[in-house]
Amino acid sequence: MYERIPNTGHNIQGYQGSLQSFYLSIADKQILPSFKWTRSINETHGQILAIIDFSSGQPKPINATVYQARTVNGTKRDFRQAKIDPTSGQIIQNPIVWLNMPVTIEAQTNTSITYSYTAPMPPSSYWDGIFIQVTFVGPENTTQVLILPPYQRKGHGRRLLTAIYNDLRKDSRVQDITAEDPSDEFVALRDLVSFELCHKYLPDVFSKESILKTNRLTKEMINKAKDICKLTKQETRRVYEMCLLRSINKNDQEQMKRFRLLVKQRIFEPLQFDKRRRLQLSDPALEALATDPEKRKKYLSTQYEYVLEHYQNILRAFDKYQDKLYK
Repeated sequence: MYERIPNTGHNIQGYQGSLQSFYLSIADKQILPSFKWTRSINETHGQILAIIDFSSGQPKPINATVYQARTVNGTKRDFRQAKIDPTSGQIIQNPIVWLNMPVTIEAQTNTSITYSYTAPMPPSSYWDGIFIQVTFVGPENTTQVLILPPYQRKGHGRRLLTAIYNDLRKDSRVQDITAEDPSDEFVALRDLVSFELCHKYLPDVFSKESILKTNRLTKEMINKAKDICKLTKQETRRVYEMCLLRSINKNDQEQMKRFRLLVKQRIFEPLQFDKRRRLQLSDPALEALATDPEKRKKYLSTQYEYVLEHYQNILRAFDKYQDKLYK
């Protein structure tokens, strides 16, 4: 059960019936609606899909509507209808109004119905919020809110992270720059920025000629990447792997085999199992990978394909935007 209540401030005026209906449905052990949704954003618009499944006796929807609102400005992603004035300390109105918008029926069968709403990106310096509300005989449900950021996929993240590295790498007190529990998106961004930094500040060390000549990650590469770019050893290994992939002939089986084994070796190192590291592999799944050759082989193969695709995406981004780097 999820419901966002529009245009009510901090109360639920007008929605008490929906709340009571939900409570009684639980108390009477009635079948609740099956309500799922997906949210997606690209460079031009955002979309919400709401999927209602009534194939197993769940309630069918009576109707659906869309609510959409826009922030007052680009200072804060603030959809409250009232806020505290920082000067006077008084409650003041924040003129946010959730407007009804037409919903589209994407698909309808005897067992399900899919609603959708697509909204264009808002003007620069604003945020839009949209959600779909579906009404049943009984409770109402809403999707989560999809926020349409006007600044996404503009290269701001890369420029910001590059600026951070360029600032900190000049500080002799900084040993390296790390991120705790990074998301997949941040890992991709960091890989691109790390590759760019080595390409710009260490062109001789990470050149195609040097990569093919050394045939391995050298201590010089690790030390210079740490001293000049503040990269960790692990991140330098990833940069080296990307440089190697960029330098070798993709149609040469021996060269690709060398690259594949190098990547798999790095992936497998944390799973290597011996008595000294037994406590680190207390997870049965990890121990199985470390001790079962077939499971390990399948795991390494899957991870290698993921890394290969990831590196190819990074290199495509680098080749596409390298003329704009650091501007």
